[in-house]
Amino acid sequence: MPSFFTILSVASTIGKAFVSYQQAAAMKAYYDAQADVARLQGRVKRVEAQEAGNRALRKLNENLASNVARAAAGGINPFTGTPSVIETINMRYGVSDYLLAKDTAELSYNMGIAQSQMLRDAGSMYEQGGLLGAITDVGTGTYNIFKQTGSFSSPFYQATANFGTMSSLFDKSDYIGKEP
Repeated sequence: MPSFFTILSVASTIGKAFVSYQQAAAMKAYYDAQADVARLQGRVKRVEAQEAGNRALRKLNENLASNVARAAAGGINPFTGTPSVIETINMRYGVSDYLLAKDTAELSYNMGIAQSQMLRDAGSMYEQGGLLGAITDVGTGTYNIFKQTGSFSSPFYQATANFGTMSSLFDKSDYIGKEP
């Protein structure tokens, strides 16, 4: 019959393995939550960049309308000559700002997705490491229990330990050179 300390050691080993696995599962959940946050932040930055692009286009529209109105009020054709050159320059800067905001939006979104995936991968690796740690804890604990209790002399251990020498139980000379 196992002693109290043997039972305590078994319970401790199982408890340690369980805690190791639970800690890894908690870290995986943490990384998964961080991944969700990173993805959402990428989406938010995308929307902010899109809004900045829209503001650039609105500002461009306001500038163009203002220049056309000034030129027309001054008796100049707003679509030829100097007013036309000014409109072209304004359009170049406005469209450049818009395209920059559009690129920023896509980069922000893609960076959020990449960061999210990296965090999910880290969580999965942490979980796998925790499972491996739990299995290792059980193996090490079992070995230590058997070592401390002297249970290596148990019938199961003897049967598995002597498996390689089981052939010594049979006398091979009885079978060599004889017809079956």
